[in-house]
Amino acid sequence: MRSPVVAGRAGHGPPARPQSEEWLAERLVIQRIGQNVFRDALMDYWGGRCPLTGITEPALLRASHIIPWSDCDDAQRLDVHNGLLLSALWDAAFDQGLVSFADDGSPLVGPQLSEAARKTLASTQRRRFATPRWPRSGIV
Repeated sequence: MRSPVVAGRAGHGPPARPQSEEWLAERLVIQRIGQNVFRDALMDYWGGRCPLTGITEPALLRASHIIPWSDCDDAQRLDVHNGLLLSALWDAAFDQGLVSFADDGSPLVGPQLSEAARKTLASTQRRRFATPRWPRSGIV
């Protein structure tokens, strides 16, 4: 059996090299722990509530990175100022680049979103939110 390969991006670190299955399993555990720490920190920072919908049910809330996880350095991956605690619907739209947010917290909807989807999102929005330190990533 061939060893899995971890691919490096051009100009970002060493070239790709084979890694052991044990090494990959350890990296996945470390990544999952980091994601849980990030989610817990966002739950605290946002008061356990989606700032747009007001939803407080933890199973319906997603910890979303503003600058994507894959583009972050280690500090940004755990920085609450690089995160939003969004309802699952808003998180899916944000993750796909269909919506973003202005500096005042109001949603910015991309032109590729259908009118029906726009209305559905608008019907779930109860408020806008302030973003104290907003890392702009050029979405939408």
